[in-house]
Amino acid sequence: MISFFITIFILTIFEYKLIKTLNPGSRNYVISLHNDYRSQLTQGQSVNLSGGYMPNAKNIKQMSYSINLENIAQKWADNCTYSHSGTQYGECFSAFSNEYSETTGLFNAISGWWSELVYKGVVGPEGDNTWIPFTGDQYARGIGHWSQMAWWNTIQVGCAITRCNPYRTYVVCNYDPIGNVITLGVYEIGTPCSGCPNNCNSTNKLCLN
Repeated sequence: MISFFITIFILTIFEYKLIKTLNPGSRNYVISLHNDYRSQLTQGQSVNLSGGYMPNAKNIKQMSYSINLENIAQKWADNCTYSHSGTQYGECFSAFSNEYSETTGLFNAISGWWSELVYKGVVGPEGDNTWIPFTGDQYARGIGHWSQMAWWNTIQVGCAITRCNPYRTYVVCNYDPIGNVITLGVYEIGTPCSGCPNNCNSTNKLCLN
């Protein structure tokens, strides 16, 4: 009887702390979502809180997927701690009370972070400044996840998902280089590709590295 309860206890722990890596399809999905959102922003198709569209961007870079960042994200996600890890990388995380599939969990987290633009809003620029500013006041609006996803020179992302108690689905994504640097800008306003005229993806208008 004792061994039976021990077995159940171990299985329960395994159920709530599912340690694994993303499958290739999920990795492609993550990078597709990020580049699609960044492409929309670059081409002036992203709606702000005001109801208007964000200005076109001249210098937002195309992102690629990083297994190294995924491993770092997975290690932190498996702690099931609802806070930032304090690494040198940018980081977004979300926890859900529902148990989602890998794809659904990733979509809900990533789309939720991007939706801060619509629900919280971004202000600026002011005067002759051609950059969307990132200041303390801007961050205080609650747009830090969106700004990290949109940050112009962030070129790599890696994500992880796990299940644990009390969160049925916990998603973490790490970014390199880190964004959200106070006094720097999210991106520079201008004609798409004008910041990289000889090195731009002609389809999504993102700068290539």
